[in-house]
Amino acid sequence: MLSDFAKCVVKRNPGLAKRFVWSTSADRMADSEIYKALDPRCFGLWGMNIRISDLPMKAAFAEELVRQGPRRWPQINPSKESPLNWVVPKAVRAGPGIDSVSRSTAEGILQKAQAEALVGRLGECVARASPAGSVAVLNTKIDSPAELAAMRALGPQIAGCVGVGQTLSFNRTNLRYAIAVSYYRLAFHPAEATRREALK
Repeated sequence: MLSDFAKCVVKRNPGLAKRFVWSTSADRMADSEIYKALDPRCFGLWGMNIRISDLPMKAAFAEELVRQGPRRWPQINPSKESPLNWVVPKAVRAGPGIDSVSRSTAEGILQKAQAEALVGRLGECVARASPAGSVAVLNTKIDSPAELAAMRALGPQIAGCVGVGQTLSFNRTNLRYAIAVSYYRLAFHPAEATRREALK
């Protein structure tokens, strides 16, 4: 479902899809941009009842942008890339539909956003620690035996990135999401894209 939705959105609004992948709590898209990026024509049989948080949506867009664009994940040099902005939010900011939810629902949204920011930092660390291993994961189908094998190969890097005494709640799927978003942001940063074009 998410893959089909991303395929449709990226085809119709590639620029806004890129902007959505790049957006953070510190650089938030305008509500009008968000509504336009999440094109209602792409909801299909699911209507407007799709409820997906930011990280998986951004990951689906990132992977689809690569499939419909360069068709492959470029190799990155992490030492030349600035740290990404994974801000752990302290409050729920106003946005589409947020005014209509209950206090407990808003608190759940906040906790989810906080968890996603933390696993996002983990994904960035893994992408930097092993760019080739991260690409190997992203070149597999989600939830496939190949993905499991590629993720297991990243075991040492994942363990090193979690850190001693640090507790994170994540699974293979949301770590893949975090790697996809992080790698896309690192690989397709405007300055990096310009440099890569100059080398062609």
